[in-house]
Amino acid sequence: MSQPLFEVVTPAAAGAARRLTTVEKVKAALRITDSANDALITSIIDGVSSDCAREARLARAGATDPTFGRESLRATWAHRGRGRSTNLLVLPWRTPIISIAIVVIGGDSLDPDGYRILDGGMIQRVGDACAWLGADTVVEFIAGWDLPTGVPAGLEMRVIDQVKMQYLQTDRDQSLRSQSTDGLGSAAYAVIGGDSISKSGLLKSLETALAPYTSWTV
Repeated sequence: MSQPLFEVVTPAAAGAARRLTTVEKVKAALRITDSANDALITSIIDGVSSDCAREARLARAGATDPTFGRESLRATWAHRGRGRSTNLLVLPWRTPIISIAIVVIGGDSLDPDGYRILDGGMIQRVGDACAWLGADTVVEFIAGWDLPTGVPAGLEMRVIDQVKMQYLQTDRDQSLRSQSTDGLGSAAYAVIGGDSISKSGLLKSLETALAPYTSWTV
């Protein structure tokens, strides 16, 4: 079979449906009670959510930006040659895989009992037909979380830490690595490529939290 064509059938809506946390949760972590900086915090959340999708290597389909938000997706394998393929199909472009809507082989819909979802975004044939037949194959599936409420708590905590850090950095000169005031003390700032921030600009703790949801394809 050929390399599959990956398409977004129904993209996640703009705004909150693509955000990995909320303004209210970030403000609570920052102990902010007013709304003066809500627009700034929202823009940072949008940027961090996009950076997380990039770090997790979620695939882009056309002009649609990749997201952890829930979307309806389609993968199409155009058959080449006469042979039979493996009993596994891989859907590695988005995570997590929520459900398979339909599998069509050579124009015929496959009964749901004829396949099962495995870890890593794989679909396995089961029953008498143990392999995917030598024909065009189309899989429509649902992937992603129902954002912003559906993100796992551990990942959301790390996202909030990242947003907090970027918000607090807006009040200081980004070229400064340390600062001291006679008689009052000194402070050293975290920098990209340092102990806590990786070269990607994300906190290393956030990269670790993203690892289970990262696509292993490039």
